[in-house]
Amino acid sequence: MTSSGPSRDIYAQTLAVFDRPSHAHEPLTTTEVAEALDCTRRTVYKRLDKLVDRGDLHTKKVGSSARVWWRASADAGHTTNDTGGGTEGALQTERERFGALVQAVEEYAIFMLDPDGHIRSWNSGAERLKGYTEDEILGKHLATFYTDEDCEAGVPQTNLATAAEEGVVEDEGWRVRKDGTTFWANATITAIRDDDGTLLGYAKVTRDMTERRERERQLRRERDKLEEDLNEVFERTTDGVVAIDDEWQVTYVNEHAEDLIGRSADELVGKGLSEQLPEGPFRNLLHDQYQEAMETQEPANFEMYSDLVEGWVEVHAYPSPSGLSIYFRDITRRKEYEQELEQYQRIVETVDDGIYAVDSDAQFVLVNDAFCELTGYDREELLEGHATMIHGEEITPSASELADEVAAGERDAATLELSIHRKDGETVPVESRLGPFPLADESGRCGVIRDISDRVERERELEQQNERLESFASMLAHELRNPLTIGQMYTQNLPADTAPEAVDYITEAFDRIEDTIDILLALTKGREAVGGNSEVELADTAHAAWEEVDAPRATVAVEIDGRIQADGTYIQHLFRNMFENAVEHGGADVSVTVGELPTGFYVADDGSGISVEDTEAVFKPGFTTAAELGGTGLGLAFVREMADVYGWTCTVTESDAGGARFEFRNVDRSGGSR
Repeated sequence: MTSSGPSRDIYAQTLAVFDRPSHAHEPLTTTEVAEALDCTRRTVYKRLDKLVDRGDLHTKKVGSSARVWWRASADAGHTTNDTGGGTEGALQTERERFGALVQAVEEYAIFMLDPDGHIRSWNSGAERLKGYTEDEILGKHLATFYTDEDCEAGVPQTNLATAAEEGVVEDEGWRVRKDGTTFWANATITAIRDDDGTLLGYAKVTRDMTERRERERQLRRERDKLEEDLNEVFERTTDGVVAIDDEWQVTYVNEHAEDLIGRSADELVGKGLSEQLPEGPFRNLLHDQYQEAMETQEPANFEMYSDLVEGWVEVHAYPSPSGLSIYFRDITRRKEYEQELEQYQRIVETVDDGIYAVDSDAQFVLVNDAFCELTGYDREELLEGHATMIHGEEITPSASELADEVAAGERDAATLELSIHRKDGETVPVESRLGPFPLADESGRCGVIRDISDRVERERELEQQNERLESFASMLAHELRNPLTIGQMYTQNLPADTAPEAVDYITEAFDRIEDTIDILLALTKGREAVGGNSEVELADTAHAAWEEVDAPRATVAVEIDGRIQADGTYIQHLFRNMFENAVEHGGADVSVTVGELPTGFYVADDGSGISVEDTEAVFKPGFTTAAELGGTGLGLAFVREMADVYGWTCTVTESDAGGARFEFRNVDRSGGSR
C-alpha cells in the first residue's frame, strides 16, 4: 500500500532511514529517526505511527513508555529467490530483530522511586550504567545523578512534579556516574498510582545515548548467552515466575511456581491462565489486575489471600505488548508477623507508661506516645537522636550492663532509677524497667519508664517527718529524764515504813516512765538508740524481766541457755514486754515458756492466742486489743524493732497450748548484729 501526493515523499524519506546500511534490519528509536530526518520527535512519531497503520513498519514498546520501530519486510532494497535462501534470510532477520529487542531492553536503567524521589529498586542495567550497586544506592534521592547546576536549578524536583501532574515526563541532559564521569542521558519518569489515584511512586527509565552503538554491538554478540542467562535467572529466583501471552495462554512456568501452585509446567504451559485457577475472589482479582496491567502497560503489584497456596501471596505483574511476566511469592509468614507486630504496636500505644527501645549504639528505634509526652519531644526528634539527649552519659553503660545480665539469665528483670531531661529543660525522676531488645543483626535494649515524681516527693516528706520525729523523741527523752531522775532520787529518801505501798507504786511508776522513754527512742531511732553491746545471759535476763511483771499467779518456765552480745537493758525490756503481753491477753494465771530454737528462741503462752489476720498488725505501733487494761500498743512494736535492730527474724504463730508463740530466728549466739 502506498500514498499519493506530497505525503508520499515524506513517508518515503522516513522509510529510507531504515534502509541505510548503518540501520538495515535494526530497530530504531523515535529519537534516532528524528535525528536522521532533522525533525521533531512529535512529527516523526506521527509519521512512524502512520507507517505502522499502512503495514510498512512494525513497532514495540520497551521500558515504561519508549518505543522501537523496524521495517515490516525484508525487501527494501533487497530481493529474495525461490531456492530457499529468502526463508533463511528471513529467519536470520527475525533472529537479529529478537536480539536487538533484547538489547534495547537491557540497555535501559530501570528502577523505582518512592513518592519523594528516593530510590527503592535497582536493576542490573542501572548498576552497569550508573556505577552504583544496589546496596549503595537504595534510599538515595534521584538528585544523586544530576549535575550540581541542574540540582541548583531544581531540575530533579521539577521533573518529579511534572510526572506527578501529567503522568509522564521525558528529559535529556547530562547525568553523573558514581566515579564522577558524565554521560548524556535520555530519561523517562512515569508516575505510578493505585486504584484511588494515590501516588505510589515513579518508574524511571534512563538510557545512555553516548555509548548506544557500542553497547548494541556487544549485546548482539551475546544475544544467545543472554537468553540462556535470563532463563537461568528465572530458575534461580526464589519467586514463582509465570509468563502469559496476550491471549492469556501460559507460556512459561519456573520450578518455584510449580511448587507453589502444585502443578507441573507440562500441565500449565499452553493452557489458559483462568482455567488453571479455582473460581473465587483470587481468580477474579488476578484477572482484573492483569487486564488493567495489559491495557495500561503499567506494572501491577498487590497482595491477597489465595486458596491455591493456602496463604497470602505477593504478586508483581510486568506487562509488555506481547504478554505478562508474573512474579509471586508466599508471604504468609510475613503477614502473620506484620499482624502480630501491629497488635504489639496497639498494645504499646495504649500503655500509659513510656515505652522505648534503642539499638546497640543507644540510638532510639521505637518510642510510644506516652514516652514522647513524658520527654516533651516529637517522635521524629527522638527516632533521629541518641539516648543521651534525655539522660546523662553515665546511664547508658549502666543500662546496657543490666540488659546484658537479663539476657544472660543472671537476673529476671532490671530496674534503674534516673532523671529524664525534658525538651523544655525540666528534670523528671523516673524508674525504668529494662531488658534486651533483639534487632536484625544486633541486640539493643528496651524499657518501660514511669514518672516517680510523686513517690520521690512522698519519700522526701517521709524522710523529713522521720527526722522531725527523731528530733522530737530525742528532745522529749531529754526533757523527761531530768525530772525523772530527780523524782527517783527523792523516792529513795521516802520513809518506807510510813506508807510502804505508796512508795512502791511511785517507784514502779518512775521505772515504767523510764522504760517508756527507752521504748520511744528505740521505735524512733532504731539502731542509733541502742547502746554498746555486752555479753547477755539469756536465761538470767529472762528471769530478771519476769520479776518486773506484776502477775503473782502467772508462771514462767525458762528453758533456754546461752549468751549473746547485745544491750542487756533492751533485751530485758524485750522479754518483759513479751511477758506483759501474755498476762494482758492470757489472764492473771497464764503460763509462759521461754524455749530454744535451732537458730534462736521463742516465747509462748497458753492464753487466747492471736487471730491469723492480726499476725502482722500486732507489731504495728498503737495496735492493741487490751486498751481497757492499759495496753498502749507499743510493747510488741518495740519487740519487732529490737529484732530488726539485731538482724533477727520475728514472727508469731499459735503455741502448742493454743495461745501465742513468738519466734526469734537468726539470732547470732556469737553476738553479731547488723
